[in-house]
This record gives sequence, C-alpha cells and structure tokens, in this order.
Amino acid sequence: MMGKDAYAEVMAGGMETKYKALGSAGTDDPLDQRATVASKVRTGFAILKDEGLFRIESSASKGDN
Repeated sequence: MMGKDAYAEVMAGGMETKYKALGSAGTDDPLDQRATVASKVRTGFAILKDEGLFRIESSASKGDN
C-alpha cells in the first residue's frame, strides 16, 4: 500500500524512439512489407517517505477437509 507522496517517478534520461523504414531489412523482406517503430524509456522511482509505504504479505492453502 502506498500513501500520498510516498514515492516519486524520476526521469533518468528521457525517451528514445527508433524507426526502421519499409525495406530496411534487405533480403529478409523482399516485398518491403515490414517497418519497425520502438521506444526506449529510462525511468526510475525514489522513496520519499518510508512511513508512507506498507507491505502486506498473505498466503492461502487448500485443506483436505
């Protein structure tokens, strides 16, 4: 569980987008049917208030009753 302002997102370098045009695969794509778009995002999180974070662990088992 997380309380208000217990953590914050930290941008660590922004976002990078890559684009490969139709036909860029050469002989692997002889009909120029494939293009690719991909993004890489570098981000992280920082704990601002330890007392604002609470961890709950539970388990269950099915008995033979």
